[in-house]
Amino acid sequence: MAKKRYILAGTGSRGLGMFGRPLTFDEELSAESEVVGLHDVSPARMDFVRRQLEKPEGFPCSTDFDELAGSLEFDGVIVATKDAAHAGVILKGLEYGKRVFCEKPVCVDEAQVRAILAAEAASEGDVLVTHNVRYSPGFSKVKEVIDDGLIGDLIFVEYNDYLDRHHGADYFRRWHGVKANSGGLAVHKASHHYDILNYIVGSFGRTMFATGGVSFYGKNGPFRGERCTGCAHADECEFHADIFNHDITIGLYRDAEADSGYLRDGCVFREEITTEDNYHSVFEYENGVRGVYTLVAYCPFEGHRIAFSGTRGRLEYTAIGSADWAPGTNATPGLADTAGRSLRAFLPGEGIRDVEIPKVTGGHGGADPGLRHDFFIESWKSPERSPRMASLMEGCQAVLLGAAANVSMAEGRVVDVQALLEG
Repeated sequence: MAKKRYILAGTGSRGLGMFGRPLTFDEELSAESEVVGLHDVSPARMDFVRRQLEKPEGFPCSTDFDELAGSLEFDGVIVATKDAAHAGVILKGLEYGKRVFCEKPVCVDEAQVRAILAAEAASEGDVLVTHNVRYSPGFSKVKEVIDDGLIGDLIFVEYNDYLDRHHGADYFRRWHGVKANSGGLAVHKASHHYDILNYIVGSFGRTMFATGGVSFYGKNGPFRGERCTGCAHADECEFHADIFNHDITIGLYRDAEADSGYLRDGCVFREEITTEDNYHSVFEYENGVRGVYTLVAYCPFEGHRIAFSGTRGRLEYTAIGSADWAPGTNATPGLADTAGRSLRAFLPGEGIRDVEIPKVTGGHGGADPGLRHDFFIESWKSPERSPRMASLMEGCQAVLLGAAANVSMAEGRVVDVQALLEG
């Protein structure tokens, strides 16, 4: 089979690390894949990534997607742009009749969902969404034991997600802090979690009610500046971070500021922040399963506590740690002594059973390598795709739960999730 040729749209850290480098340098992937063009709003960033991928001078790079696509033969488009820009690139890829691989969330609101679904229905191309949580060893094992009937029929799910003061704060330094760019964490972050719940529950959302707010970051800060670099409060701010301390960050962000306008180290207390830093939702599925979801973005630790209650028992999955890979120094002493993960079933009449979680290496807890294999190799070989690969509709349904939560928070009412498909 000839190599599949891709345009990489979005040359930030995710585009480079998750897609650009592996498709270029991984032995298995590069045997069947090739990046043949780069698209981004920043020429400086594209040129940096071109060099990282060891592409020659004159390699096709353009801020204009049509200009780039019209000059190339290509099979697919990989979308890793800012969330709010996903829909525009997806629509272009479908217009050219190509396969589109899109980072989650596939888009940021219900209007974009409707536009993308209509475009796929009218196109020879299709869309797959890289919801990598489906490939994580912990959630893969949860799915397996629930499908095997260990706790009987599902009745209720509880998902509590925690972002620590490294990872959580970093969202508010970046474009994610302005809700219009990402749909807020109810879409950008929670779409991961709504998707895995949809996948495990085997249904789509029916109703949603949510509350949330900006209670810690933004205007709540004791002081503020424009950015961490050169900030007068650097010595007294526990969220000050030296973002530009290695070559990759410098090349991708600092050197691209002039042509993109993107500040990678914006102040977490700037007043323009509109993304909720705490958020709670109550929802019901079309198959009758009910659930609750919470997210807090300023915790002393990172991770999640999730429980599935069924007719025969309860399954609890816990993973707690720190995201010290993210910038900043705001860590919790002693956390390493309590960090870890566990999967435990509570079974009336039988007892408590610990379930072993396989150890897998790779990004996102081992999820990324398996996802890349399925998406960029297996998906081309057969129309019978792995159920772990999220289709466009599945990606859109994850967004719809977050979009419904945003409507609920704005209007203070219960939202009919599927009615959002109607406009």
